[in-house]
Amino acid sequence: MKKITITLLSFLLATQAFAHEGHSHQNPNITPFHDATEVNDGYKYSKLAKQVAWQEFKAKYESWGAFFDRRTYLPHRALGKPIMVLPGINNVEMKAKAFLQNEFKGFNLPIDELVMTRNVNDGKYINVDFKQIHEGKEVLWSRVTIRFTQKMEIILFGIDMHRNIPNVTPVLQSHQAIVSAENAITTQVISSEVSNDLVWFPFPNGNEYEYKLAYKVTVNTQDDETTPGKYVTYIDASNGEVLYRQNKVVNVGFTVQADAYPTNLFAPSAMLPLKNLLVKVTGNATSYYTDLNGFVNLPGASTVNADLTLSGKYVRIVTGASGTVSPVTQATNISNNATVSFPLSNPNAGIQHMTCYYHANEVHDFMKTKIPQFVAMDDPMLTRVDRTDGNCNAFYNGSSINFYTTSNGCNALSMVNSVVYHEYGHGITNEFWADQGTIFENGGMGEGYSDVWAMSITKNPIVGQGFNVNAPNSFIRRYDQAPKVYPANLVGQVHADGEIIAGAWWAVAGFMGGNLSTAIDTMSQIFAESHYGLANGPDGTEGQVYHDILLDALEYDDDNNNIFDGTPHFQAIVKGFARHGIYLLNQSEIEHEGNITTQLTNSIPISAVAITEFKPFLGDVKMFVRKRGTTALDSVLMVKTNDTIFNGNFTPTNASAGDIYEYYFMLYDDANIPNIDAPLQGKFSVGFSQRNLPFYILYGYKPVFTENFDAIAPSTANWQFGLSTDPVTLTSKGKWDVGIPISSKTIEGEVVQTGMDHTSGTGKCAFTGNASSATAQPTAADVDGGRTTLITQEFDLTPYNKPVVSYWRWFTNSQGNSPRKDNWQTWVSYNNGVNWTSLERSYQPDVSWRRQIIVPSQGSATIKLRFVALDSIDAVNTTGSLVEAAVDDIQIFDIDTSPLGLLNQQGLEAAVFPNPANRNVTVLTQDQGELTYELVNTVGAKIQQGSQLTNGNMQIQLQNITSGLYFLRVELNGKKYIQKLNIVQ
Repeated sequence: MKKITITLLSFLLATQAFAHEGHSHQNPNITPFHDATEVNDGYKYSKLAKQVAWQEFKAKYESWGAFFDRRTYLPHRALGKPIMVLPGINNVEMKAKAFLQNEFKGFNLPIDELVMTRNVNDGKYINVDFKQIHEGKEVLWSRVTIRFTQKMEIILFGIDMHRNIPNVTPVLQSHQAIVSAENAITTQVISSEVSNDLVWFPFPNGNEYEYKLAYKVTVNTQDDETTPGKYVTYIDASNGEVLYRQNKVVNVGFTVQADAYPTNLFAPSAMLPLKNLLVKVTGNATSYYTDLNGFVNLPGASTVNADLTLSGKYVRIVTGASGTVSPVTQATNISNNATVSFPLSNPNAGIQHMTCYYHANEVHDFMKTKIPQFVAMDDPMLTRVDRTDGNCNAFYNGSSINFYTTSNGCNALSMVNSVVYHEYGHGITNEFWADQGTIFENGGMGEGYSDVWAMSITKNPIVGQGFNVNAPNSFIRRYDQAPKVYPANLVGQVHADGEIIAGAWWAVAGFMGGNLSTAIDTMSQIFAESHYGLANGPDGTEGQVYHDILLDALEYDDDNNNIFDGTPHFQAIVKGFARHGIYLLNQSEIEHEGNITTQLTNSIPISAVAITEFKPFLGDVKMFVRKRGTTALDSVLMVKTNDTIFNGNFTPTNASAGDIYEYYFMLYDDANIPNIDAPLQGKFSVGFSQRNLPFYILYGYKPVFTENFDAIAPSTANWQFGLSTDPVTLTSKGKWDVGIPISSKTIEGEVVQTGMDHTSGTGKCAFTGNASSATAQPTAADVDGGRTTLITQEFDLTPYNKPVVSYWRWFTNSQGNSPRKDNWQTWVSYNNGVNWTSLERSYQPDVSWRRQIIVPSQGSATIKLRFVALDSIDAVNTTGSLVEAAVDDIQIFDIDTSPLGLLNQQGLEAAVFPNPANRNVTVLTQDQGELTYELVNTVGAKIQQGSQLTNGNMQIQLQNITSGLYFLRVELNGKKYIQKLNIVQ
């Protein structure tokens, strides 16, 4: 046998990389999914965990927790300690369906509609997947996944299926769907094809899905920069609407950045081995292939002649957009142990062909070291080099990787190794998911994963360095600078959105510490193995997809089937993903009353409750507080008193009566990463228009006046319910009114408008329109087509020493088709409406009562408020967001001047009215029990006292009390409250 070595002359491309946009298309991807806009909309996932069906499961399996789909109400991902199902039976399909049937009867799952798509033992877990077929039609993106340990115990599951799909009759025929898809394309259409098999498309509408029958149409095009397009388009079979469109041709996508890092892209050319290369000996029909070092053993003892083809086991090089033949060279008189060079010859065997062949083999072989069971990429990948029908790009189209020639100031990207790795990486994700019985969907994830493959090989955070002619430091993307963070940096462009998840994986390696090269190897192993989790979803669901990847990373890093006790690289994984806004506890919440009015005291007790499905992952809760008008931030570490209750004490520094403190909480996971803030978007670092109201402490204050709207009507003098300039007043929808509010809810029961006032829960407040009944559609009385305005009377501030004003408001704009596009406004006037000053202009919803504090301008004698709820979309239907608002309990607080002996009485939240009082006064609380009271004059003498069992409402008779200033002290259940009371007989 002869042993020969075959090499090529090639550039060693130093692989350093970074990401940016580029290559625009006239036919953008279209998706109705926008989960990044839902992150801060105030949705309470805790109510999903309270469902009876889930609580029954939790009662049996306490360690388990779930992340829920807000539209199906089903657990999207659930994990916990292993559960044995049907012991002694090895049929995983039977075990999976029995588990769903026996444990989740309360969810009414249509289990008979499940069709198994995967049963794969990856060596660590056994993964079983199903898709849903309803009435013979596939439900898009449906997936029920069950993950078993090797002991056949369930360790993770997800139920992405749909219930109560209505009957729908298609109107369009398939050829009409083609017309609709092509009409939505603005560039040259080459061909189109349609599947006659209709599918169910779950179309998100607010917090529910609409189920539409759809055709799948594939439109092949040339786009505006001559890159081919392959647009998979879903067309509504009822009206021809484009529901979803994604270009399956994925390219590098960049804009030029140069000289960011002055490093040398190209190392000197070198002789590199050609591995896996096809060798045909003259006169011998057998095909031989070189090994990893470029060696090939041939039969015979004498010299031989052989044809060497730039094609092999895994890569097939051709030239141009339509080339079919790989470069071939003939070597003659080859002796044993010879070294043969594949000569360069243009245009068919240039250095770009050699370089591309070498690096395409490199990425294939690297991939095989990480996931050796995956064999779908073990066929020759068609690789087109020196295409001249475009420039400055490279792309993967589902069957080949393609590289344009040097042109228009850009180098041929076939000579940039990280770009070759990136494009081949698209093939890995597409083929891996297909090999596992599903379709790879998410564009951002696809781009990010291709970059991770590249960085794992080059061990460099820069992708595409040196693509620009004469600019060795130009690059495409880099991951060693400011991180791209979800959701702030999610922009709907796949290359940019992919930087979030690629950056997370790169950061994981960085947080592992030690030798970086070794850390990258460890990261890439976890990255590759976690592919078996099949995290994916349509464009627009990146938040859910990226969180699924985090869970899969932990699962595949775990070494004992219990991630709750940590994994070997738990800290690095959680920190790396959190650096890019992907948090472990992303559906958790913090509950806190947040209505603190205190007299002078050295220590103010604070309590909060963490609500989470994953208590083992729960870390600390911290309170961050600052004095209003300052930026100095103090923090209080709360003490965990049981699994979820946290208590602390805030001690004001250099405090005096009249100070106002504002604060928020931060929930940390057990890797000490901040995950959730409360109020949501309440951090002081958030921009003004997107920030939520913080919690407040009024220090040294007490309430002296409350307008609770019980005696207000639209006809009340000096109040204005709507203005003639309000467009919304042209209809009855959403106009300000006052009375007992009627709650409006979505079909699935999500509250839009409040059904309770703030004062007592049963009284009156001002609100933006009542529907005819609580069962009316949420669109029946929401604000539509403009603004609606409420202007209060003037409130007299002259009786008070240092007054502040507060009000409670309810505002939502987060439900419907265009969430968070409409704002809430509050204006303040100190001269009876002649001039107005803006106080609030916020797009941040909070579907609850929230308190705002106003510090009037110094010396102001009066104050007047103007509240505006705005629907900025010109529509009187459901095409925009659902806008609802309410106002209650406008209060004035003043410095506490209680006499000695009445100080430090605090804790009870109460309202006293009317004030001034005459024959009687009412004390209103939210507590029940025996309420006692004392009426004390200004020198501390007790004038009257009494007690009464109360359900929150107590009336005190004052007929025998002379006119004057008094202090009313009430006590209920050990909590006390003091109110200065002016009695006028």
